Amino acid sequence: MSIIKLLRLWGRKQYDSFYCKKWTDIECLGEGNSWHVLTSNLDDNSIIYSAGVGHDISFEKALVSQFNVNIELFDPSPTAEKTMELGENKIEKIHFYPVGFSGKSGTVQFAHPEQEQEGSFRIPGKNDVSVGFQCRNLSSLMKERGHSKVDLLKMDIEGFEYEVIDSILQDSLDIKQICVEFHHFMPSIKRKKTLKAIADLKASGFVLFYKTRFDYSFYKNDNFIS
Repeated sequence: MSIIKLLRLWGRKQYDSFYCKKWTDIECLGEGNSWHVLTSNLDDNSIIYSAGVGHDISFEKALVSQFNVNIELFDPSPTAEKTMELGENKIEKIHFYPVGFSGKSGTVQFAHPEQEQEGSFRIPGKNDVSVGFQCRNLSSLMKERGHSKVDLLKMDIEGFEYEVIDSILQDSLDIKQICVEFHHFMPSIKRKKTLKAIADLKASGFVLFYKTRFDYSFYKNDNFIS
């Protein structure tokens, strides 16, 4: 690796470190697909929703292994269905649904993966060929399952996270933690959308406790007064 790339990596880590809290209960879970979460309030009764499968559910497996928790896992793509058909991913505690997350329920258009092998169906750009997948908003999924709160929500949903965050805040859903990848690196998404989403979460009482590149982890401050 060149000196320039090493310096860029160092600079990025230094920048991210300003947003990372020095709390003892922050743990990194997962291997290829890893996320930083607060673990002190997680146990086998926690309600966990995870959106986005891709090729890797090591994060979800780590949660099951450490907390013996049930996980509601969502992804409408053919990539996800192939991943979940693998024998090593057929885990009793992980409940997979071929449904996507969106701001509203219905058929939503997704762009085909830029690289077939990588497999991520994503929010369409101007000239993208698209395919329709069935999606639901979080409020309807929670009502359907009888959940009044979610202890941990993970979203890696390729550009749809902005409208989902809007719907969470509009519906005043009780979410304790949110782990989300923001996709402002996509040509069709401007960085100001991410800045607005972060500001809206902060205004609703969410605290950013960890950041690494495009992955952000928030928790809801229960003492927040609007």
